[in-house]
Amino acid sequence: SVVYVVDASGPMVTTLPRVVEELRRSIDQLDPAQKFGVVLFRQADGGTGAELFAPVLMRATPSAKRRLAEWINGVQPMGASNPLSGLEVALALKPDAVFLLSRSIARSGGGVWQEGLEGTLARLEGLNPPRQDGRRATLIQTIQFLDDDPTGIMQAIGSRHGQGSGYRVVR
Repeated sequence: SVVYVVDASGPMVTTLPRVVEELRRSIDQLDPAQKFGVVLFRQADGGTGAELFAPVLMRATPSAKRRLAEWINGVQPMGASNPLSGLEVALALKPDAVFLLSRSIARSGGGVWQEGLEGTLARLEGLNPPRQDGRRATLIQTIQFLDDDPTGIMQAIGSRHGQGSGYRVVR
């Protein structure tokens, strides 16, 4: 099972179409035996900072993929970036993997996120602690679009929660 955590904040206005294209491509490759979820993160209108496609993980059936396409087509970037809220919602679904998709968090108004680098990593440590074998229940892969994350937080999350190689840049 996989949950895609997608930055839908205002600064994503030029990048969101490309991110959505990559999201669709990835979900189209899922087999109906697999489950998926999508969480959008953005702080707008006093909301929680995260919006779910569905409250539970969905089987990757053709109809679920069509429903996702309809839902995601209506998304307009707005508000400030709030990635930690998106990750919290995603991890609560207890997936095998999370893909965090964003463009430079620093541009999104959060600097090194609201909690700061160490605070964010500590929060994620509590949400996704290592098991006795050193592995985590959920693998977190961070995917940065266009530019490297200048804050280092996406790299740090990918390193700690993606088993060392959980960060990449898509140019």
